[in-house]
Amino acid sequence: MGDRVQVLTHQNSRLVSQLDALRRDNKVLEEKVSLFESKDTEYAQTLLCINRIWERMQNDLIHMSVTCTSTTGRAAQESSSNNNHGSTSTSSDPFLARLLHNCPASVSKSVADGQKQIDADLTEVEEALLKRAEVTQQALANVLQSVKQLHDHSLALAQ
Repeated sequence: MGDRVQVLTHQNSRLVSQLDALRRDNKVLEEKVSLFESKDTEYAQTLLCINRIWERMQNDLIHMSVTCTSTTGRAAQESSSNNNHGSTSTSSDPFLARLLHNCPASVSKSVADGQKQIDADLTEVEEALLKRAEVTQQALANVLQSVKQLHDHSLALAQ
């Protein structure tokens, strides 16, 4: 019976030490989870802040676009809409359009196919961000076009 008590006492002390080790590991893991949750909260707050600023900038650009378009007349709006009817997904990016301007048709087709593949693989968030960027880019293009037209008009009046 004495040996059995010693075995049980030894097993009990081993289990106590294992339990203590598990508790320490659990505490370390809980601290790591807490740290990640706080970082995630900071990240979410940063994204919300960026979202608010982006929305404000986009609304300002759209307002400026509408204001500039209405002051420069319907001709600018019609030329803008005529230019956009025949555009492809690759030519909606002015930089890419300039790069592909003197390229053979096979290269342009390859880039367009690649763009379609990229667009097909987008997540919902990426699609929403892409649409948002396109709206902002179009509003900014309208503002810049209106500024250019006003500049050209003032140069014509100066001569």
